[in-house]
Amino acid sequence: MLKNSTKRILEETHKKERYGKRDLKISMIHRLCGNKIYATDIDFMEYKILNNDGIPVALLELKRKNGSNQKEKILNSINTKAIINLGNLAHLPTFLIIYSLDYTLYNIIPLNTYAQDIIKESNVDLLEFAKFEYSLRNIEIPKTTKECLIDLITNKCDLLEFLKSL
Repeated sequence: MLKNSTKRILEETHKKERYGKRDLKISMIHRLCGNKIYATDIDFMEYKILNNDGIPVALLELKRKNGSNQKEKILNSINTKAIINLGNLAHLPTFLIIYSLDYTLYNIIPLNTYAQDIIKESNVDLLEFAKFEYSLRNIEIPKTTKECLIDLITNKCDLLEFLKSL
């Protein structure tokens, strides 16, 4: 059973989607405008706050694991190539993150030289993934966050069920 402190931290830090669901209509409208105006979303532009300003530190493209040759398909896609080019132009490390269906395992794949200078391809658990995200900002993971994640991992908490309950 999860500690009450873990439940409290997760409830306090969980932000609901603004409207409860994504508005996909704007994407559909964009597609109606023609098939030669390419666009992609970027899952995470990681940033840190410095002197009341948002400083980008990395680009992350996240994909849920769904097949054995998924990595090769993603790495060869035009979308991924565009995100890598953006990372290079912005001098930002760019990563592909393939996460397990139960959100417990993360394959961190560096996509450009900026990212390769930080980490080699790694398969990590949730705690190590969180440490990686903090390391992008050159800060240590907070003790309470670390304890919360350890509690989730050691109690083999079903993250999907827990997140649904929030």
